[in-house]
Amino acid sequence: MAAINAVPFSGRGGDRSFYIEGRAILPGEASPDEQLRLVSDGYFSAMKIPIVSGREFTRRDRLDSPRVAIVNDALARKYWPGEGAVGKRMEFSRDTHNWYEVVGVVGNVKVRGLDVTEKP
Repeated sequence: MAAINAVPFSGRGGDRSFYIEGRAILPGEASPDEQLRLVSDGYFSAMKIPIVSGREFTRRDRLDSPRVAIVNDALARKYWPGEGAVGKRMEFSRDTHNWYEVVGVVGNVKVRGLDVTEKP
């Protein structure tokens, strides 16, 4: 069994600002802001979404374990061109410093329409 908070082509979903470890945000500059989906372990394999590098979420990735994230290939190429995203860290609030380690990169998925280029 697998789950996601906004299934492809539902017209739902949202985006979120985030911060990349080691990258300063200059005064007046906006932090990165991209699409965000919440998925369970097994989602990528159930949907046949390829793992480009790293790994998928597992049952060991729980609320009481280190925070992890999986990004799509478009995001990895945009923010870590030529580097690889696995092992990089990001956070969603400068106040809490709850870092998420990127443990996997997945292929891009059409979520808004077949004729729309998908975003990171």
